[in-house]
Amino acid sequence: MGFDVLDILDLALKNYISPQTSAKFMTKTDFHWSSYGAQISAKLLAKDIISVDNCLGLPKVDYKTTYTVRPRLGNLGTELLARCGITVPPDEQIQYSTKRISPTGDLLEEEAPSIALIGTSFSLFTDFNFLGFLEEFTRLDIVNYSTEGGGKFSAMEKFLKNKENITNPPPFVIWEFPNYSYLNNNQIENLTNLLIEDLKNN
Repeated sequence: MGFDVLDILDLALKNYISPQTSAKFMTKTDFHWSSYGAQISAKLLAKDIISVDNCLGLPKVDYKTTYTVRPRLGNLGTELLARCGITVPPDEQIQYSTKRISPTGDLLEEEAPSIALIGTSFSLFTDFNFLGFLEEFTRLDIVNYSTEGGGKFSAMEKFLKNKENITNPPPFVIWEFPNYSYLNNNQIENLTNLLIEDLKNN
């Protein structure tokens, strides 16, 4: 058991523009990452997971990712229009979609997910396909507990309140929250107390 904190900010600064597609890590009309930002972040995270999984031998699943290019107006653009009547042009974003291609049916249903993804709207919104990229790069089955508008703790509390996650935890837990949201001592203490209470009730 251990913790690893990945420096996504450093990744973004060094790879802000994709050399292949010219996509940017962030878009002009949204404070979320772009699908490109989600993609390279997932690839970095998957590399870390795979290095551990080589010792665990978890069941593998194959995924395939496809994409289209379409205009997308982010939340900053929609707020400017709603509150100020200002119209800004949408960003052109590559929209990715990841689908499981194998295994299917009863074989997969017998296996518990290898990864729990606990995050914010960055992990939840399908426009960014962060979950799909993680699935494709790790080749592991993932259950997504991410929530929108709940800060960094809403999804974690949702995860901890599921008793199965306490008695039979997944091999990997990914906790995503943006770098403008930090942990203070009181929040860590509250989270610890919640976990201890769950353990006492089992």
